[in-house]
Amino acid sequence: MAVKWTGGHSSSILCLNANKDGLVASGGEGGDLVAWGEDGTPLGHMQLEGADDVTSVLFSASCPTKLYASHGETISVLDVRSLKGSLDHFHVNEEEINCLSLNETES
Repeated sequence: MAVKWTGGHSSSILCLNANKDGLVASGGEGGDLVAWGEDGTPLGHMQLEGADDVTSVLFSASCPTKLYASHGETISVLDVRSLKGSLDHFHVNEEEINCLSLNETES
């Protein structure tokens, strides 16, 4: 039976991604980002800089707690264990970024 997850977003959810450990991240309108436990409990919540929508979220396959989130023309790198701010961010485009793909190769 489906279970309704509540308590995370106050507006529309635009994207979701899950890591291999069962954590789920969701991005929404106005820079809203939420990390969820596999049981649907919100583990962390933050508003990304600016009011741009979070259009894509993607967990790292090699580091399951590292999360990439696109909002506006920016990609932020976050640690889902502590959603207090971004570890790094990249301004990579002049238009809104709608999709992320990650190619992690060892060097």
